[in-house]
Amino acid sequence: MKLLGIEYFKANESFIDPIITVLTTLTERDSLFIKCTFDTGLSYYGECVAFNTSWYEEVTINDVFNSCQVIEDVLIDNYVDIHHIDELHDVLQGIDCHYAVSMFDMVYVQALFDQGLYTLGYESNQSLDYNLKQPSNLNYGITIHSISQLRSVLEKIKHNQQYKQVSRIKIKYSDQLEEILNEIQKSFSIYIDSINPIELVVDCNGSLNLDDVNSLNTLKNQYNIRYIEQPFKGFKDERETLLDYPIGYDEALFNMTIEEVIESSKKIKSTDFIVLKIGRLRGFSRAVQCIHRMECNVLFGGMYEYALSKLFTTLCNRIAFETGDVTPHNYYFNNELFNYEVMLQNVYNGKLDGHFKFSDITLQMNQYPFQKLER
Repeated sequence: MKLLGIEYFKANESFIDPIITVLTTLTERDSLFIKCTFDTGLSYYGECVAFNTSWYEEVTINDVFNSCQVIEDVLIDNYVDIHHIDELHDVLQGIDCHYAVSMFDMVYVQALFDQGLYTLGYESNQSLDYNLKQPSNLNYGITIHSISQLRSVLEKIKHNQQYKQVSRIKIKYSDQLEEILNEIQKSFSIYIDSINPIELVVDCNGSLNLDDVNSLNTLKNQYNIRYIEQPFKGFKDERETLLDYPIGYDEALFNMTIEEVIESSKKIKSTDFIVLKIGRLRGFSRAVQCIHRMECNVLFGGMYEYALSKLFTTLCNRIAFETGDVTPHNYYFNNELFNYEVMLQNVYNGKLDGHFKFSDITLQMNQYPFQKLER
């Protein structure tokens, strides 16, 4: 299967509610997309999850755009013929930009799946739908950034069945934390019928100081907080021992290779978590292989992405048996590229009857008003 051409596009959507963290405030999300056309006559999209600026990590959309053009030249100028996803990664092993490689992995996973050359799952013959739950049974994991956003979500819960399936809430650390926790404890039980209490996570983005540690510890017996995500900037910061909670590691993994991430999973407690991001692992196919080598709790985090990346993040969380960042359709944006929950249902059914094709997603995404970019 040979790549014949690539088109580059930009998308921009405003957030329904501002994204407020200790690192930045976002009101809109830019993203880069590639559309790759193959000698099969079919085309597939790949989505970039980096940001416009380096507020979160050093790699930006522009860096990814430049690396994608290098990859385009490698694949097209050399007439590279790919029949297995590992062949793609062998060809691209010299490309340092993980996010760019991840975009092409996303494209080739779709293309190879449609040709019957990829099973969306393990390296063995066991396919993803062995673990995949149908969307009607999905438990959602949402993120709350402010008390005003929480109240907006509570209104949606009253009218939207999807929101009644929320089982995990991640709260961005701020001076509103206790107010948000109180509101969740008071209000969510009214609308959500669940045998188990909603699982809470506090995401600190590496911002805690010792006073914050004491404040968090006083909340332990009041709320169902499962773990504290990235309390300090580093990996296994000595101050973590002062927290009365399991720890989740996210940003501390920024510059680690896949092998280093796997080794890190052996150095933490069995109750701790590692939050993986598909983009950092060079793509969905690498992430799936990584899951089964980890020796701790694993879940997949989102990057405020559009529907395509969200679909693959959701698939990874199904394999990892954790809710992770699995948000309902149009949670962050009013205009996602397609209804990924319908597509997830199609993936599930398609693995059984063979009718589903990722090219169906391409047809829907072709309708989105992208801004075309030139090399």
